[in-house]
Amino acid sequence: MADYNASNDVAMGSSNGKPLAMMTEEDRLQSVVTANPLDFDTWSKLISTVETSALTKDRVGDLRRIYEAFLSEFPLCFGFWKKWADLELKEKNFDKVQEIYERGVQAVSKSVDLWAHYCTWFAERSEDLAAIRKLFERAVSEVGLDWSSGLLWDRYIDFEKSQEEWNNVALLYKRVTTTPTAKTDEYMAHFRHFAAFAGRTAEQLVSADESSLLNAETDDLKKKNIMEVREKDFAATQEEVKIRQEYESQIKRPYFHMKPLDEAQLNNWRNYLTFEEKIGKLDRIFMLYERCLVAAANYTEFWLRYATYLEHRGDIEGARRVLHRGSAVYLKRRPNLHLRFAEFEESQGNVQAARDTYDHLISTVAPGLVEAVIKCINFERRQKNLDRAVTLYENALITTDSKTGPYLVMHYARFCRLFLNSLEKAREVFNGAMDRFPENKNIVLAYINFEQQQQGSDVESKVSAVFERSIGDQSKLSEDDKLELWTLYLEFLSDRANSINDLRQLQVRFRSSYPDPSKKGTIRKRTLESDDSYQGSAAKQARTQQYQAANYPPATAATGTGADAYSYANYYAGYQTGAEGYGQQSAYGGYGAAAAYGAYPQAGAGTYSYYPTQ
Repeated sequence: MADYNASNDVAMGSSNGKPLAMMTEEDRLQSVVTANPLDFDTWSKLISTVETSALTKDRVGDLRRIYEAFLSEFPLCFGFWKKWADLELKEKNFDKVQEIYERGVQAVSKSVDLWAHYCTWFAERSEDLAAIRKLFERAVSEVGLDWSSGLLWDRYIDFEKSQEEWNNVALLYKRVTTTPTAKTDEYMAHFRHFAAFAGRTAEQLVSADESSLLNAETDDLKKKNIMEVREKDFAATQEEVKIRQEYESQIKRPYFHMKPLDEAQLNNWRNYLTFEEKIGKLDRIFMLYERCLVAAANYTEFWLRYATYLEHRGDIEGARRVLHRGSAVYLKRRPNLHLRFAEFEESQGNVQAARDTYDHLISTVAPGLVEAVIKCINFERRQKNLDRAVTLYENALITTDSKTGPYLVMHYARFCRLFLNSLEKAREVFNGAMDRFPENKNIVLAYINFEQQQQGSDVESKVSAVFERSIGDQSKLSEDDKLELWTLYLEFLSDRANSINDLRQLQVRFRSSYPDPSKKGTIRKRTLESDDSYQGSAAKQARTQQYQAANYPPATAATGTGADAYSYANYYAGYQTGAEGYGQQSAYGGYGAAAAYGAYPQAGAGTYSYYPTQ
């Protein structure tokens, strides 16, 4: 069996040292998920392949390692925690069963189903009634407010009924009929039937702090007092149910799935969160955010919204926990969340924590992502650590390519001018970039713009030197790019030349190089030598501003046209596709299929397709 921590070497014609010709289907699947750990479909096929094999002792170990590796990538897949617990139960590793359930409810703490399975298993196995009730209460504290929490409440009520603890049953009914859920009215109907049961006394329907409801002469009158209070509380709860029904009815997928949510569901989550925030009941606000972070776990906007909400409330540690959970566990390969976490830590004065986050991002999460490098550099600049910033620029330039390099160069040159106060260093950066990326016109335009912004009597000569280098015989720019630079050169000398003779000499050279500009492409209309090309100073200024804006980064890092071209979104799009970088994965599509508790899918079904009817 393959080592599930091994590196992928398929590209070299083997898998974990095994020639491709000798690879089994399991080897092939393992190679795929090793190369791309977010390939959910292939993970599902791999798990199914091992599950359906003869589970010898060694194979059980293999399956454990697969579950471990899979759930490290997809911890919100509650069904696989349950499958792992079932495996350990079959192997009679009862301590391990509880360990897996504990890990599962920590990873996906808002899963009604997983809590219900855990509590049911523990109640069947343990004889410690206090421990059983403590576990049920833990579960209720986590998911009791969930709209679909009925499965858990059912299990809890059934347990207390099995113990014939009628006061406890009545108290559970009181709690659940004052909690807005999909089954609130059903529970009230059950309570009415429970209270009317022959032999049920009024004392069995109330808690110790409700003794005032027993101030009546007969048991029937006592029950009447109790039911009046319960019905009044239930009616108020029904109003809560009604105002949430619209939002709940639009939640088509309350569980985690790799497939992107459609825009209607995303908008529903946004609107529902806004609604609960306006109502202002903190327990329900927190519960809804946590539910959202299961169904919409792949969307950084909700992680950031939750953290921002907590931060604005003054709960800094809560905001930190949310950002850490998102970036370290659920979206650990999502650069944007790491960036925001670093910014958060810096804003709180935790400079080293911010630096560690940036370093992890540019070294591990997204090496080569220019936006991350520049944000890290700006962080160091704000800390007055300019030497570190220079080192980061230099290291990034070593590994950059022709696609992202020019953008990085422009930022670096501006940094040298603004923060190192070194024009010569900026020129050194530009000249080195022109040598390294000789076919990139944007670097030339940025360099020209840089020189034009300087003061002094040598501006004309320095700008002209850049133009001359770019249009000369040794230039590797395309003919169209050269012609465009000729145009700009002529315009520049027309505006800035100290001698008309300099301009006339350049015009002669231009006519010599391009005796018939019409054959050199569409740029002809921009040449000054064409009678119909010169459209006045306004048009010329617009052209100049256009190339300045497009080719020299704005003052704020990672914004504007250039930044967008090399932003996180484009980086991640090369790794995955779909909503926020997540691909159209279909393997978890079986969730939502109706199934009763106990009708758990058997190994070999291919994908886990269990989401019980509530």
